[in-house]
Amino acid sequence: YTFQKTLLALQCYAKNEEKNSGFITLNSKDRSGVIKPLRIPSNFVVPHGDDGAEENGWPKGLWGFPLGAKCTAIRQKELYIKNRPERQAQLVKIGFYKMGNSALGWLEVVHAAAIYSQLHDRTLDVPFKFVVPERPQISFDDIDPTMDKLLKEQQSNSFHEWPWPEQLWGLPLGQRLKDLRLKGSYLSGKDGEKRRSQLNALGFEWNPKRGRRRSVAAPQ
Repeated sequence: YTFQKTLLALQCYAKNEEKNSGFITLNSKDRSGVIKPLRIPSNFVVPHGDDGAEENGWPKGLWGFPLGAKCTAIRQKELYIKNRPERQAQLVKIGFYKMGNSALGWLEVVHAAAIYSQLHDRTLDVPFKFVVPERPQISFDDIDPTMDKLLKEQQSNSFHEWPWPEQLWGLPLGQRLKDLRLKGSYLSGKDGEKRRSQLNALGFEWNPKRGRRRSVAAPQ
């Protein structure tokens, strides 16, 4: 019963994320086929009626439910899901992954970094002000009416092949990589060396020539 309650709360959280962001999140996938991850703060508690719960789609039976704490317990202690692969599959289907928010943050950074590297001849020297751009809005009215049908189709296809998946739009990639260089963000712990190797494979510039001080995170 409590697992089903947690699952329902996650579904409501996803729908609220969709409504607030304007993007589809529940069961939505990026171009690689991966369902977009849900990020629930560890201290999140479902609001009560006087906090706008009803207008935000939270059923009364969920008011006061400690969803953040439940998610932390699922990730750290496999609460409700130990030896229950069918439950794990239910969670993944709505975008809840066992890894924590920090690991999800790294996945976003390395995903965006891989795309940037591919677009820049396998080099990863990102200006610190760079933010992943949204796909521009376009309609057939914006396409030159004198253009022949084949060229119109080519331009339309080019628009639909926008390289940046929706889940990365607005990600401050330049700032994240700057923090990585100067503060060692994402590079501590057991996965640090593996992540450095991933960056090196993408052509990451540990000491870019833009007048910045020397990186503290560069490999020796």
